[in-house]
Amino acid sequence: MKTRRPAALAGAAVLGALALTGCNIDKPTPIVTMVSGTTSVHTEAECYKDDGTIDEKKVDGCLNKTDGVTKLSVSEGGGFSIGVDKELADDGWVLLVDGKPQTQSPIKTTYYSGLRLSYGTPEKESEPLLVQVVQPDGKQGYRGIWSFKVAKK
Repeated sequence: MKTRRPAALAGAAVLGALALTGCNIDKPTPIVTMVSGTTSVHTEAECYKDDGTIDEKKVDGCLNKTDGVTKLSVSEGGGFSIGVDKELADDGWVLLVDGKPQTQSPIKTTYYSGLRLSYGTPEKESEPLLVQVVQPDGKQGYRGIWSFKVAKK
């Protein structure tokens, strides 16, 4: 009876390993982190295509998605920074605030700082800013889109 238990455990381990090899486990997307003071939040991509270009039909939906987006509260005039995985930095990424690029060319570092929470008009003060990291695919499309809302404390 004692020899059956180890054999049963070994058999269960082998079957478990075989079952896992048959699973189609998606690779997680690179993580993007936003930091303000001592507070940080992170998110995976809204849309991501590891080996190519996001379908053009999905891009607008990804860029315009606001529901369920990771949120960070910042004091007005307070600063916030963006950190990206090395994989994104190596390929280059673009920072958008309310759809407007913040740099002339793709950023090739893992960290970008110096951003301030500011609104163009008093009417917009109650609305959060939509801050996005976009990874170009090197052609005319996008490989990944990450989104945050930055709201006034």
